[in-house]
Amino acid sequence: MDKKDIQELLENQTKQIEKRLENQTKAVSLEIEKRFSAQSLEVDKKLTNQTKDLEQRIDKQSKDLEQRMDKQSKDLEQRMDKQSKSIQLQIEDQTKEIMRHQKMLLEEFDSRLKVVAEVQVEHTEKFIIIGEKLDAVMEMSAENNKNIREMKISLERKVDISDHELLARRTTMIEQKIGI
Repeated sequence: MDKKDIQELLENQTKQIEKRLENQTKAVSLEIEKRFSAQSLEVDKKLTNQTKDLEQRIDKQSKDLEQRMDKQSKDLEQRMDKQSKSIQLQIEDQTKEIMRHQKMLLEEFDSRLKVVAEVQVEHTEKFIIIGEKLDAVMEMSAENNKNIREMKISLERKVDISDHELLARRTTMIEQKIGI
């Protein structure tokens, strides 16, 4: 065997080994794919089942929550209605009490206002009487002032008593001399 033959033999064996390797690699790849596919399908099934289970549990919890919320809402509405009615009754009672108190205050105010009005009427009547008297006093004062002026003027024209006696003597003397 010569070198060429050995080389061919080696090449043939290398090709055979490569083919075997290739076949074994394909077989292993197929086996891995089968196993991986099977495991992948199992994982997918498990995930799908878990997802469905979670969705069911979430749906159930969601429904439970909705029911509880509905119940709490109804309870809250009932309590609010009761409180609203209670508040309304209290407001009505207080309004009645305020109205009663207002009526009392109005009656008290009216009675006091009547007293003030009566006093005002009395004072008005007194003012009218005082006004009439004042008018009369003013007239009298004006008349007295007029009389005082007249007296003053007449007093200014009149002579003093001592002067009068002197004039009377002179007149008497003149009459005696003239012979009247």
